[in-house]
Amino acid sequence: MRIASIALSVAGSRHRRAAEPCQDASGWALGDRAGFAVVADGAGSASASDLGAQVAVETVLTLLPRWQRQRSPRSLADWLPLLRAVVRAARWAVDRAARDRDLALRELACTLVVTVALPTGLAIAQIGDGAVVIQDAQGNWQTLTQPEQGEFANETRFLQELGAARSPQLVTWLGDWQSLALFSDGLQRLALQEPDQSPFQPFFQPLFRFLAQNQDLTVVIDRLRAFLESDRIAQRTDDDVTLILVQRLAD
Repeated sequence: MRIASIALSVAGSRHRRAAEPCQDASGWALGDRAGFAVVADGAGSASASDLGAQVAVETVLTLLPRWQRQRSPRSLADWLPLLRAVVRAARWAVDRAARDRDLALRELACTLVVTVALPTGLAIAQIGDGAVVIQDAQGNWQTLTQPEQGEFANETRFLQELGAARSPQLVTWLGDWQSLALFSDGLQRLALQEPDQSPFQPFFQPLFRFLAQNQDLTVVIDRLRAFLESDRIAQRTDDDVTLILVQRLAD
């Protein structure tokens, strides 16, 4: 599976003005004929949510490639127990990080989106907002996960909430995919259309086209960072933003 990929988290305009750190974290890793994409969005009201998000992402990207080597999952269904386990492991790792620093667990609150990308499809676990979007081999676009809302407006679920790690949103999609995107809450209003949360294709198409046409990832990273920090984004959201793009290339 030949791919071009990029994962980038940048501080929103509100945090840049206040010289505060980005509370999002993200990452991408390659295993044996599989890719692993992770997005975590730290809660704005939590004092160490940037740490919680980073610990969650690092835990997932460490464990999933290791478990793939040890357990050799053969189908999408085989990945679901591993996704459940890695979500719980991420929660435990964040809990340890809080205890090591004598912090309340709620101060490291974050969301979590984990995607296993195989040549034959995708397996996803999600807690909280953000979403996963694909374009299939026929050019059709689809939102595979839905942002999870809390009891009140502008609320969501967090990994640290009681029972959340044992009840993630789980999705499998079987098919030949061409483009894959994961993003945090900061980009939802630009990337998804109301009321059905379908992908807004004019947002994604130029990004994937640019990724596929440029082999120099340094250039791609610089251009994507400039885009995510641009006035166009700041006019729609002052939140931190994360975007992972994965484009399959012709063999």
